[in-house]
Amino acid sequence: MSKKSKKKVKPRNQLFPEPTKEIRLNKCTTDVLTSLIPQCHILDSRFFGWMEKESEYDWGCKMVDYMTKADISKSIIYATLKTGRILSEENLKNLSEEEIEEWNLACDEYRELSESDPDLITTELNSLPKETECPDLSKEELEAVFELRGLHPLLVEKCKRTFVNSHFRESVMNGTLAVLQEIKEITGRIDLDGSDLVDNVFSPVNPVLSTGQYGLGDDTEQKGVHFLFKGFVLAIRNQFMHRDIYLENPFIAIEYLSFFTFLLRILDGMTLNESDQVKDNN
Repeated sequence: MSKKSKKKVKPRNQLFPEPTKEIRLNKCTTDVLTSLIPQCHILDSRFFGWMEKESEYDWGCKMVDYMTKADISKSIIYATLKTGRILSEENLKNLSEEEIEEWNLACDEYRELSESDPDLITTELNSLPKETECPDLSKEELEAVFELRGLHPLLVEKCKRTFVNSHFRESVMNGTLAVLQEIKEITGRIDLDGSDLVDNVFSPVNPVLSTGQYGLGDDTEQKGVHFLFKGFVLAIRNQFMHRDIYLENPFIAIEYLSFFTFLLRILDGMTLNESDQVKDNN
């Protein structure tokens, strides 16, 4: 019998458009392709580019909502939309006289026109472009985004450099590795990894790391922590390790790192079971 020739498969980077290109698809086509190509990860922006992007209009809607809830003056809200910047004591020294004057004029404009046009903010909001654009931030801006989140020190050590240099996928991958490495170092279970590590360490039955359970006589809290870390491995760590995900939005990356910070804070508050320490030492 003749051997069957092995079918050649194109590398993944030849199957999808370059990251700088974008294919616009209507909803019907998107739904069909989503059902036909389920292996395409939802965060792969080379295929669904618009899922990682935000328009100026979307940004404006969020900003108006946040500032309104914070009881910020409407003239300041209007000036923010009009100029695309917020004035504060911190950033005032970084703005030119022209930029400050533009801001002051926008505030004055609102005070003059708001009585005759009560929908002035809505009008300005609707004038913002609705086309989606991925944030293009400088190193200084990326560093500010990173620092403002107050991330766990371990993530600052492992992820800051790659994040500030716009290597967002690498930052997320480094973050996943940092969380798992911390679990290994705390428990000594360097022989396990991924789901096996999580199942062993956080199992509600004789856990290596315990939540304490507050003396309630049940294991619901321990189960919850187990599920959190198991979901982290399956939904994030495994996806970034085994799929070719193209991540270009810094704000999505920082959300991942914020979640990893939450997991590391949980780890910081857990108790290492003494029996497991003795077992490992033996």
